[in-house]
Amino acid sequence: VNGGRIRGSDDPYGIGLYLWTTYNDNQSSNEDNLRANVDLTTHITPWLSLLTRGNISNYNTKIEKEFLGDGVGFSNGYYGLNTSRYKSYRLQGLLTATKQLTGDIQGSITLGAETNKDQIGDLISASTNGGLSTTNPYFYSLGNSVNKPNVSQNYRPARLTDAIYTYGDVTWKDMLTLSYSVRKDYNSTLTLANGTGDYSFV
Repeated sequence: VNGGRIRGSDDPYGIGLYLWTTYNDNQSSNEDNLRANVDLTTHITPWLSLLTRGNISNYNTKIEKEFLGDGVGFSNGYYGLNTSRYKSYRLQGLLTATKQLTGDIQGSITLGAETNKDQIGDLISASTNGGLSTTNPYFYSLGNSVNKPNVSQNYRPARLTDAIYTYGDVTWKDMLTLSYSVRKDYNSTLTLANGTGDYSFV
């Protein structure tokens, strides 16, 4: 009638806390995850093609904790809420040429460019302070907090990465292949070399 879990001599086996939390502490988690990809290939000539690609990713989470108070009158209850949100996208274009150069030599070359954007993501964490009001201990809400709720918000900064590149290979008699790749990136989070980076290999 008065609420609360058994303690002390009323709990000779020491299982009161275990039973209380098992049946009265609840946590739920919801996730929304959207990943989409679209590819469009255009055959310009028999040996030249263009691939255009787009990707998006949205990821949102919501976690709630609802703990019934174990004190007298169901005091010391708790409600917590955590949400997060992340979004990103990528756009890419690849122009590829593949051709038989001579009777023994075949070659291919690809020119590409892309942009990647991680948008601002946020994480919000809020919880009751001083427990839930015993007037309605089953009302799990920040507005039912005894004291002013605890609230914090953090951000994941936005990041932009652009790149241009080329890669390809030359094959002789299907036995010997020479490959190469050259790439230049621009990253908004880099502070050196104007945020650019160069990569190449042969």
